[in-house]
Amino acid sequence: MAQIINITTAQFPEMTKAGRVLVDFWSPTCGPCRMQGKILEEMAADKDLAEVKFLKVNVYEEMDLAVQFQVNAIPMLLVFKDGTVTKSFVGVQSAETIKEAVLA
Repeated sequence: MAQIINITTAQFPEMTKAGRVLVDFWSPTCGPCRMQGKILEEMAADKDLAEVKFLKVNVYEEMDLAVQFQVNAIPMLLVFKDGTVTKSFVGVQSAETIKEAVLA
């Protein structure tokens, strides 16, 4: 079972440079973000996604990252493969949609 890791701007490059990574840009005051968080928690327990890193970035604490990735609405999900963004989503997404993007 994967765990969801809250990361900082300083940790971001190292954590996203290799493998399959899902980054959730969120805020604790955002209702849809909490809904998305529950979906991601379920996904982190999916054995098919054991190789995927699940990361969370609080947009209020890590504003530089939010600006860098042009986060204008949350939740915003970015899918990385070996350091490159391969897909992005804004708004709450289903587990199926996210899984398809992460494993593509």
